[in-house]
Amino acid sequence: MKKLKIFPKTFLYTFALMLFITALAFGLTYLFAIQRAADDAPIYMTISDGTTREISTALKQSAVTSIIANAFPLSLLCCVFVSLVFSILYSKAFTIPIKRISSVTERMARLEKSAVSDVRSRDEIGVLSENINELAKQKGVVADIAIRINPNVDAHTHHYITTGLEENKFGISQWQFQEVVDALKGLHNVRLISLHFHVGSQITDLNVFEALCLKVNEIQDWFKAQGFTFEHVDLGGGLGIDYVYPNENPIANFADYFAIVNKNLKVEKGQKVHFEIGRAIVGQCGNLITKVVYVKHGQKKSFAIVDAGMTDLIRPALYQAYHKIENITSTREDRAYDVVGPICESSDCFAKNVAMAEAKRGDLFAIRSAGAYSEIMASQYNLRKLPEHYYSDEL
Repeated sequence: MKKLKIFPKTFLYTFALMLFITALAFGLTYLFAIQRAADDAPIYMTISDGTTREISTALKQSAVTSIIANAFPLSLLCCVFVSLVFSILYSKAFTIPIKRISSVTERMARLEKSAVSDVRSRDEIGVLSENINELAKQKGVVADIAIRINPNVDAHTHHYITTGLEENKFGISQWQFQEVVDALKGLHNVRLISLHFHVGSQITDLNVFEALCLKVNEIQDWFKAQGFTFEHVDLGGGLGIDYVYPNENPIANFADYFAIVNKNLKVEKGQKVHFEIGRAIVGQCGNLITKVVYVKHGQKKSFAIVDAGMTDLIRPALYQAYHKIENITSTREDRAYDVVGPICESSDCFAKNVAMAEAKRGDLFAIRSAGAYSEIMASQYNLRKLPEHYYSDEL
């Protein structure tokens, strides 16, 4: 939390303005009072002997001058007070602590807790040198770091969720390794303890993970020859789920996935292997339930317009992703619909030409396999409210 600051210039400018306004007000008041003292009806005062005497204009004007003179110092104090208050408010308005700090600054703060920082590009090594290494040096500690590697392994998935090719923006490529190693050897307050990989998401071709493991072995051997060993290796995530047949395959193919890793990954003694397979665990655990607002029949197709939209589940719009959709309140004959949301975007479409039980206004649709990358990616675009969420052990 930043300390409260009072900006001198702000105070001086405010004080000067308040002083000008006060002087102007007093000047106008004085002139008006002096004029009134001369123009008003006579004022008489009774003296001790019982006689009365008219107060002269000069005396009245002198009294006005005395009142004004006595009130002015108090007004100056008011000017100082108002200027001080304004300066404090101005200071607070412009020195509110920034809650959204950059990833590098956040990692610098984590040094207090000896957390691992993940370096994701060659250029970030320079930032690492200037920030984390220097901060660790000042604190007399050694900061543990991991580097994100781009292994140039094709995940055979949608190009928006492919992250492990050289053409992707993620990670350090092999041709940069020597430069990174040279830079790390000059940083005495950071310690490289982990390699981090992630080649993509929703990977259903398990051969990809075999290729990844072999590439990890090759990269580890290269670093080992340079004098680096790793306490941790993070293979990332990517294991896909069955969006087409969620009822038939509710659990991802963990057995084959781990068998491939176990067979192909060369794990060094004492090394820990990490996985980021969140989708595979929770993807089939959630459904998006939406109500049919109305059904629109066209000459070539019918549309089922539902109250959910791309703000609630963006995967179809963003990745052209498939989600199974079921009408859970109808047993009528099947018909084909384009299931679309109410948002004024042509991309607000969950699926085209979906065969399901005939729909009518008020029916409920279940958009399946929405346990991952659904609620967490929801937005309030078009001033829409976020959907409610409910949990049950019985569904």
